[in-house]
Amino acid sequence: GRFLSWSANGDLRLWSADGALLALLTGHTDWVVSALALSDGRFLSWSNDKTLRLWGGDGAALAVLQGHTGLVVSALELTDGRFLSWSDDKTLRLWDGDGTFITAFTGHTDSVQGVLELSDGHFLSWSKDRTLRLWNTNGTSLAVLGHTNAVNGALVLADGRFLSWSRDN
Repeated sequence: GRFLSWSANGDLRLWSADGALLALLTGHTDWVVSALALSDGRFLSWSNDKTLRLWGGDGAALAVLQGHTGLVVSALELTDGRFLSWSDDKTLRLWDGDGTFITAFTGHTDSVQGVLELSDGHFLSWSKDRTLRLWNTNGTSLAVLGHTNAVNGALVLADGRFLSWSRDN
């Protein structure tokens, strides 16, 4: 019944279902791009300040995830409780559930635009660099798939194949 909002001023606000302010989450130093409610009740937010922040369900600051050198585009919670983030800095970063950095995935040559966690534990990312990349969990690129313009998205079909779309029509 609660909801979370965020702003260009770097703050997030936790609200009750009836609109009462429950907590002000401060710490980001630039606009908050987005946030994610985690399966255990915590929150993960990311910002133009190049960080992600982990918050308790009550809004208490738990961890600052630093390492990206560009705007954090987005993040997802993995099935095992870890986090994967991606950025304009051309990397993906894997974090433990407590916010500890594990490894960086490098290989894209432009901003990473999205990532999917696959049922076999691998990851599929896509980028403005015109490619999709298949990764294993330790950050090794297993395959590179290409378009002739920036890749806008992808999904996994029921039979395990990938469908991607791009600005190349």
